[in-house]
Amino acid sequence: MDLYKVSIDTVYIWYILYTMNTKMIFNIDQKVKKAAQKKAGSQGIPLSAVLNFATRAYVRGELDVDIVARDIAEARHGKKISANVARHQLGL
Repeated sequence: MDLYKVSIDTVYIWYILYTMNTKMIFNIDQKVKKAAQKKAGSQGIPLSAVLNFATRAYVRGELDVDIVARDIAEARHGKKISANVARHQLGL
């Protein structure tokens, strides 16, 4: 690979994947994980890089998580369950 032809995006993704040394483990629906991997792969990046980008954006205040309320409502599926149970179902 010619170093002069490598894009800055490639360098940044390499930096993220090979210099990070902390692992995060969390639960996620298998269908969501597969769909996210497929989408990330279609864009030429691994899912771990997407999650790293999202985490950094969240820390900088550039990612808002207002969608959590909608996801909780969807997890309830019209059932009368507590928000805590819905959060648990979502892995939150």
